[in-house]
Amino acid sequence: MMDLKEQRDKDFLRAVRQAMRDHRGPMNLRQIVAEVAAGPAPYYYVTYDHAVNTLSESRKLQTAIGAPTRRGAMWREILQRVNDLCKQQGITRRRALSMVLNHGEASSFFLEPASAWVLYHNIVQPRRRRPPRRNSE
Repeated sequence: MMDLKEQRDKDFLRAVRQAMRDHRGPMNLRQIVAEVAAGPAPYYYVTYDHAVNTLSESRKLQTAIGAPTRRGAMWREILQRVNDLCKQQGITRRRALSMVLNHGEASSFFLEPASAWVLYHNIVQPRRRRPPRRNSE
């Protein structure tokens, strides 16, 4: 079975390639990669145990959801979806979390544009560690 990082990388590359096929006009690969990173992802790429640990410890939860980062946005979204499911279906938080992680599409890959660019190049050219530098604009 593929681990979550491998699955995320495979899904990300598939989405970038699809965006490149769908793109009309001049192509700016860096822009396409950033748009894919901000677009929907099939999963959250977080293990159930890690999510339970993060969401059940108040200190970790406050740190996670309070972070002004893409990762913080991911935890806020997961928590909101868990809370919504609990209210709508009257199920436990753990059951709701399982449903969100196993069946919920994430709103994005939760990657900063620069991280997405590095990830793309590490997937496409794994031996080459650094992506090409951006030209001075």
